[in-house]
Amino acid sequence: MKHEAMNVRRIIRAQRLLAEQGHAGDTLGALDELAALRKDAERYRWLRAQHWDTAELCVVMDPKDAVKLGRTCPSGEYLDIAVDDAILIGRAVGAA
Repeated sequence: MKHEAMNVRRIIRAQRLLAEQGHAGDTLGALDELAALRKDAERYRWLRAQHWDTAELCVVMDPKDAVKLGRTCPSGEYLDIAVDDAILIGRAVGAA
């Protein structure tokens, strides 16, 4: 019951957002966009929590100067995949 109420509230918020943007009938599209934004936010929060000295994946400023040849520096879709995999591994280790 609680989850149903949360879903109704999400749909109402999505419909309001769409109405503001002139797309009032596209609730499913708004929910898909909301899910994608939440996934991106989850990735960003996870990435922010990583520390360069203990993490398998972290952010490096000035990569052309700071990263050695032969190292992988994922970006775009590959970065999403790397972060998603690291999150899943972390959850599996935490659940064990």
